[in-house]
Amino acid sequence: MLVKLMKFDSATERSLPRWRTTLVVGTLLAVVCATAPTHVAAQADEANSAAANDPSSAPVQPVVADPVVTALLETNPQTPQELIETVLILIDLKHPEAAGPLLQRVIDANLDEAALADLGRRFTDSQWLRLAQTVELHPAAVDFTKAVWEASDRRARQPERVSDLVEAIKSDEVEIWYPAANELARAGIDGIAALIAVLADPAAADAHPAVIRALVTQGQPIVPQLVAYAERGDPVLNEQLARVFSQVPDPMARPVLLAIAFANTSSEPAREYAKLALQRLGESELTVDYALAELIKEAERHLNSQRPFGMEDVENVETWRWNAELGRPQLVQVPYEQSSAILAGLRAQQALAVAPDSDEAAQLLLTAALETSALLGASDQQKAGIEKLAEQLGTDIVEAAMVRALATRRTAAAIGAIGLLARSGNADLLSRSAPSLSPLAKATMDANPEVRLAALEAVVALAPQGGFVGASFVPAGLTYFTRALGAQQAIVADPRPAEATRVASLLAGLGYDVEVAHSLGELSQMATSHPDCELVLLSVIPSSRFTPSALERLRRDHRTAETPVALVTAALDLPQAEALADGDLLAEVMVRPVDEAGLASQLESVGRPLTEGVLPAEVRRQQAVQAMQLLAQLAEAPAGGYPLADIERAVELACYDSELSPSACMVLARLAVPTAQQQLVDLASNDALPIDLRKAAAAAFVDSVERYGIMLTSPQMLVQYARYNASQYKDAATQQILGAILDCLEGESKTALNDAP
Repeated sequence: MLVKLMKFDSATERSLPRWRTTLVVGTLLAVVCATAPTHVAAQADEANSAAANDPSSAPVQPVVADPVVTALLETNPQTPQELIETVLILIDLKHPEAAGPLLQRVIDANLDEAALADLGRRFTDSQWLRLAQTVELHPAAVDFTKAVWEASDRRARQPERVSDLVEAIKSDEVEIWYPAANELARAGIDGIAALIAVLADPAAADAHPAVIRALVTQGQPIVPQLVAYAERGDPVLNEQLARVFSQVPDPMARPVLLAIAFANTSSEPAREYAKLALQRLGESELTVDYALAELIKEAERHLNSQRPFGMEDVENVETWRWNAELGRPQLVQVPYEQSSAILAGLRAQQALAVAPDSDEAAQLLLTAALETSALLGASDQQKAGIEKLAEQLGTDIVEAAMVRALATRRTAAAIGAIGLLARSGNADLLSRSAPSLSPLAKATMDANPEVRLAALEAVVALAPQGGFVGASFVPAGLTYFTRALGAQQAIVADPRPAEATRVASLLAGLGYDVEVAHSLGELSQMATSHPDCELVLLSVIPSSRFTPSALERLRRDHRTAETPVALVTAALDLPQAEALADGDLLAEVMVRPVDEAGLASQLESVGRPLTEGVLPAEVRRQQAVQAMQLLAQLAEAPAGGYPLADIERAVELACYDSELSPSACMVLARLAVPTAQQQLVDLASNDALPIDLRKAAAAAFVDSVERYGIMLTSPQMLVQYARYNASQYKDAATQQILGAILDCLEGESKTALNDAP
């Protein structure tokens, strides 16, 4: 008989005896003459027999002086299994050159899928890996090993094969259950899912020990999948998984083990197995308070995006996530930020399982849920679930979640929490912190423009009936957004007029709408007035306080705190400029450009990464429209105590903007100032403007008169009569608009205005 030589991995060695290669030399020579081939698939036997009987078709076997190798080759292996066994022995004997022709015979047999899979299961993965790693046999060994593994994997994943293997692992005979467990490992998540289905079935309790044994045999490689199952929180399944983790301790399972060990829903055996697993991981303090603190710490770490060592530059991560449609975990690749938000939510959920009354865990859960919803694009059902969760937790928790999200710069979560507060209808949120600013009022002055606008919208939606601390900032905050034209603007700040003009002309040549500031005051006024400002080019003046003072002013104001700044300097002054930029994430150094091409090159290399976070022009324009609409709503609710008179000039300018004019006219109609009425009649009388804008202005004027009476002076009214008299040769629409204004002045109905074409 032929000596069968198997080298098992470490897991196999603990369960089965193995033949050692050191026995080959002493045993082989005694039995080579009494060998008999073992059985494999008939197709492979025929192919190899044909090759053996036709010397011209078989690979030429090299002559090797080693008598052991010679004796081994004289055994004349025929079947694929015998050939691969001989190849592996030759590799161990350091004679891979003699193994090449034998391997080629197996390849030339053209084994089908079933034969490859059958051959694959007769050797361990470590043996196939040893074959593939033998450089002298490349590339044939690599290609053949890959073909064997792929065939084995496909066969192992076949549903009927998986069912057979699950039945096989229930055997008490190691020769049956152990190979079945190994083949199930090849089935990947399909095999794990089949085993988990048995574990989750209380009626299959008799089979649970065998399934656990099979999972333990697969060991740490399947821990991520098992953790994904455990994170679903099924108490019945988690009891069994805790038993697995107690025998395969892995740090990855630590958070879910803390939850199982102390959750109210866990059974007593589950808690004990989880604690045993934690002890094997080196945990000594096993209390509810400790578990809660550790899970909250983990949730905060993920929410704060504190990356582990070695993952600082990782953009995407592969992770196992539960797929409800498939009913099992799925390996997905997601951006690191999304993954951290998902993990933060899981840890917070586990913390709540340990301590259901923990407000901190509830805040973390809501924050993570909002962030995940925004990043992944939640369905309507998921959004409704978040709304329900917020309602259950109450506005205090939602407000705290908003504060936490702002502190950790989870912008999407902060905006989501602000939206929840707006829909809560609880206007007391704005006044209960007096005399201090409420968290929501503070958010109206956040550095992020999207957060600011969301907070301003929430304030308008809550419609407080009285004043509150910070109310005066609301109209001005909205007015800032209405100034966005959707242009690409930049500011050049330099106290030297000639140099400022030179750089500005270069920048204008690249398509920027440029303004020049020669003083700190001009820079501050321009930067805080223009939401379209995408970049400030700030000159570094040696031995001058201009640059550091300007940078400090920009960062101190919430409207410019996140404005990108390029510190423009001469080459000799680079150290000073780099010192100023150090620690400012939105400041970079740029060498003073000499021509347009040089500036364009530096804007590409320095400016583009710097301005990646700037909102696109179309978004800024949408914000302008939204802000003007909010101002119109604000003007409808004078009980809020907002100083609307201060915004008159900005609203007047917005009246000439076709997108903003309808809302701007409405705001002017709510301002109890004479100049507002004058502005409206001037707009309505200007036949160079679109007819819809003029009609909106006339309607707003009528509305203003009905609210506050006529505030036009006699000379102003006479001008209006003159305009009407001069319109006899103009179009009918113009005549009707001007006539409606006179009707209003004379106290008649405004129905004529509504009939204008």
